[in-house]
Amino acid sequence: MPTLRDGDRLRVAEPPGMRSLLAASFVALLALPAAARTGVNVLVGADVSPMAQSTMPSGLWSRLVAQWVGENVIPASGSPTLDDCARAKALYMVNAPFELKPRLPGTALHVNDRVAGLTHVTVVNCLTKKTVYDQLISLESNPVSTANAGDLEPVAAVTWESSVKATLRAHPLVFATFSRVIKVAPPFVYIDGGTKGLAIGQTLRIYAGADGVPRNPAVVLTIVDVAGRQIEARYDATNPNNKVEVGDLVEPYAGVAPR
Repeated sequence: MPTLRDGDRLRVAEPPGMRSLLAASFVALLALPAAARTGVNVLVGADVSPMAQSTMPSGLWSRLVAQWVGENVIPASGSPTLDDCARAKALYMVNAPFELKPRLPGTALHVNDRVAGLTHVTVVNCLTKKTVYDQLISLESNPVSTANAGDLEPVAAVTWESSVKATLRAHPLVFATFSRVIKVAPPFVYIDGGTKGLAIGQTLRIYAGADGVPRNPAVVLTIVDVAGRQIEARYDATNPNNKVEVGDLVEPYAGVAPR
């Protein structure tokens, strides 16, 4: 696949027409009545490293990640790409590979009867190509069970399921459920589209106009009030680059984890 030079890194060249296809899909979804919008299409990759497959079956990890994402999950094979997003007509892609935590040579896999794993989760907006979530999440199993030792899946479910669910609940993923600006009163904006998982003080950003064309630069918002389906947020109205209009599209923005 062709690549383009971006600073000192190489990035995959955007497939012809991909952005227009995604924008058209997005605008078509926004035209649906609110009751018909059942969720966001999310392309999800949930690979398990070869070293970890003896303790975490791929099927179990894929199911746990899909439940965590909680939207219209479209399974991906391997790590999803922007090209995969275009084919799947997904608005976001999540990559959440599972691997065992590195350990010193000679150290046992089970420490204190538990297994330590991790997942480096990234969420990308397929329309803007921007990363909106980038977190390294540590996972620790329940005490290792030897029940049903001849059948990996039941043992793994006992070992991992409740602990993984509890850990991932502490790192909620919130997707833009077709949220848009309905009123602008600088420095405040009012947003309609649901408040699931959102709270005062959290960060949002305007990432595209009403036509689905990405907004560059994105406008960062801070939630100051949440009531029913409506959100009130504040932005820096003194910045001339912060263009805000009724109809703009908004998404939660967890930011990028420090390296």
